[in-house]
Parts: sequence; C-alpha cells; structure tokens
Amino acid sequence: MKIVVGIPNMGSIHVGTTGALIQMITGYKDIEFMPFMISSSLVYDARNQILDYANKVNADYLLFIDSDIVFPPAALKALLDQNKGIISGIYWSRAESVRKPIIYKTIKPRTLFRKIPEIEHVSGMIQGCIEVAACGMGFCLIRQDVIRKIIKHYISPFEPYKGMGEDISFCYRLGKIREKIYALECGLEHVGYKRYKGV
Repeated sequence: MKIVVGIPNMGSIHVGTTGALIQMITGYKDIEFMPFMISSSLVYDARNQILDYANKVNADYLLFIDSDIVFPPAALKALLDQNKGIISGIYWSRAESVRKPIIYKTIKPRTLFRKIPEIEHVSGMIQGCIEVAACGMGFCLIRQDVIRKIIKHYISPFEPYKGMGEDISFCYRLGKIREKIYALECGLEHVGYKRYKGV
C-alpha cells in the first residue's frame, strides 16, 4: 500500500507533529509512505498541489496532516479500518472559551441573501464513526478513487468558495458529487501556544 503524507505548512512543523510522523512511518512495515511537504501562505494552493501529486503517483491514499496536529501511531490504522472514501480524525479548535470539534453537520455558502456562510459544528457526544457534512483536513485520509473523482470534476478543489475556508469548500464540492464524508475519534491533539506577561 502506498500513502502520500501531505503536510501544508508556513515554513515550520511542530516538533510534536514531527515526532508523531517519524513514529508512524517507522511503525507500519507494510506501507510505503511518501511524505510531501509544501510551504506556502496560500493553504488552498498547497493542498491542491498535494492532491495532484497523490493522483500523479497513483497513491492508494492521501493522508493530510496539519503542521500543528499530534497523533498516536494507531490513528492511521483506526481510519484505514473504517474503509471509507474520505474520513477525518476528530480534533478540536484551539479557542479556549469554546471547545468545538472541527467537524460540521451543516454547511451553506454565502449567497445574495445570506451575507455570511452558515456553518454548524457537530455537538454533543460523538461515538464511533459518524457521517458529517464537512471536516477539517488536519488528519484526513482520502482514498484514490475519491482523489480522482474530485480532480475530474474540479480544477481547484480546495479554492475557497463563497466565504468558506479551503477545507469546508473542498467538502462542499465533495457533497456536490455525492461523496460521503466521515469522522472518527482517534486520539488527536491540536497544538497551541500561550503568551504570558507580568502584571
């Protein structure tokens, strides 16, 4: 099995993400990993390039990992075991005031009468593998057939669409071609930073 590991970044990758990546690559002897990292201020363009690369090398899967996501080695197996076309590991926002999972049950783009997109997070207890309207790409596994299908229908699948971010725009386009999206809790951590100063 061949898996492209795509990591878009702004010039650096968190040490925890790097350590987790090394553990994953050395821990699966039956998988050929192909790390592909792109530094760019245009995240959607980096994601499009990674998607195209995974298609060109005929990868069985593309695993997107954000540069600030820490994951256990077993997280990849947990997603693979679900045998879905696209499945995201669940991770949480870094906003300390309100913790929200980066998965969504409804997404509606901006329109003439809707000035901002309507995007509703999944809430409540999350158990097992669930179907969602959209997910973040922080730790997201995409199968070869889905990669080919989205590239066939869209020139720039991750390009922001009507006020929505690149991740949600990608998922919105998947919905348009009737591709279901799933999410699963698999022990991810979203790394953040705090600044402290004297009183």
